[in-house]
Amino acid sequence: MDTCNYLSIGDFARLSGIKRKTLIYYDQIGLLAPVHTTEKGYRYYDYPQLYKVNMINLFKEIKMPLAEIKDHLQNSTPEKAAILLKRQRELIRQKQEYYEQMAGMVDRQLSSLEEYATADRLKFSIVHLEQQPLFFSSTAYQVSTFRASIPLSDIYQQSFAAGYEFIYPAGFMFENTSSLLDADVLYAADVHPYIKVPEAAEARPAGDYLICYFHGETYRAIVFQQMIDYIKQHHLIIQGDIYIDVILNGLSAQKFDDFLLKLIVQVRPK
Repeated sequence: MDTCNYLSIGDFARLSGIKRKTLIYYDQIGLLAPVHTTEKGYRYYDYPQLYKVNMINLFKEIKMPLAEIKDHLQNSTPEKAAILLKRQRELIRQKQEYYEQMAGMVDRQLSSLEEYATADRLKFSIVHLEQQPLFFSSTAYQVSTFRASIPLSDIYQQSFAAGYEFIYPAGFMFENTSSLLDADVLYAADVHPYIKVPEAAEARPAGDYLICYFHGETYRAIVFQQMIDYIKQHHLIIQGDIYIDVILNGLSAQKFDDFLLKLIVQVRPK
């Protein structure tokens, strides 16, 4: 046999991107046999078989078992090929959706890091914020016994179960039932962990918010009291609940007291 117009197994492996041992296995199971095998066992392939390799790779992408791929290649019809290609198209659509969601999560985490770089610690300001969808934990915690590590673990477990596949930025809502906030009302509040997600049934509404950045649990009581004083001094009324967004989190900080937190409370003039 003149081998000039054929490819050795090494050359075929290089051009097809399939390892030599995998090609041998494909030959053994009858999935892709060389066009010629010499008495010494040397395998030779022809160029059209590169197209067949591409088809095998495509079917593997849609998780088709090798036995099913073999059956299809041996008994292919236009109708069967159309069904398989539709499966491939749906898989591509699902992957695109997954990576778009992942990109959104990465953008949110990057936004938090950028906010960390410019945050003015322990200073109050009023800013306008757009509506933010929030996924809330089904568990409420008392302020007096509140510790962040357990609620954070809990909210992520619940969000995964609800279909949110990524680690979105988290936070805590302190339930407020009074427009005239004082320390007694605040320290009797229920705490609801949340994550900031692309879509959810609930949301923090758009509006004007009093904000303040601070580090960790150590400063929370101080900042809450300062917030109450600021609201009284500037003749403001609180609208709704009090939120704390986790800006710098476990992706870039070692312990909760190193986390940068953002106090957020909607206000209006009296």
